[in-house]
Amino acid sequence: MASVGPPGYGFPARLWRLLARGRPPGFGRSGAWRSPLRGPWLTSVLGAVLLVTLPLVIVTGLLSYVAYAPWFGQGFPAHVGWLRLPYFDWPTHPVWLYRLTQGVHVTLGLVLVPVVAAKLWSVIPRLFAWPPVRSLAQLLERVSLVLLVGGILFEIATGVLDIQYHYVFGFDFYTGHYYGAWVFTGAFVAHVSIKLPRMVRTLRSRPLREQLRVSRAGTRPEPADP
Repeated sequence: MASVGPPGYGFPARLWRLLARGRPPGFGRSGAWRSPLRGPWLTSVLGAVLLVTLPLVIVTGLLSYVAYAPWFGQGFPAHVGWLRLPYFDWPTHPVWLYRLTQGVHVTLGLVLVPVVAAKLWSVIPRLFAWPPVRSLAQLLERVSLVLLVGGILFEIATGVLDIQYHYVFGFDFYTGHYYGAWVFTGAFVAHVSIKLPRMVRTLRSRPLREQLRVSRAGTRPEPADP
């Protein structure tokens, strides 16, 4: 199989080439990441898990806000401007409905913490790529990734601290968690729109059952992601 050369530069190419010459120490050295597990296929598997489960966390979290009847001034935060959700009366039956939605939100959110950590571990070489961008389109994608990664880490951190009633941050939890959720949701939708076709192609390239049968000794690193 022929090796894939480094990708070219988009507009303005001169700026990206100039940026490439000023590489900081430790950046752009792919040899530092030696795990044969890390690669596009594992990233796509973890991404597929998050694609199915994160919408449940988002929806149940927003339902928790609606359940407090913000139109009566009972929701937190009380005034959210154009981020206001459609109002509807929370069903009184079954009586355990709110426990179910809130339980799914908290429990699934905690279960996904190691999955999110594994997903970040699988793509960490890309965080140290140099130059960090090669085109304006990639620049926009990287900005969305800052919002995506920052948003989900913020939601996890504030959510876990709220469970422990440990409010060490200097802002109202409900306000920060609500607005942080919308920042993450917007970045999540953008990321899925960009990466979904690539994820589907990568998952089809290696059947899951065959990969699970491969021994540790037989595991080989994937080709470099161009």
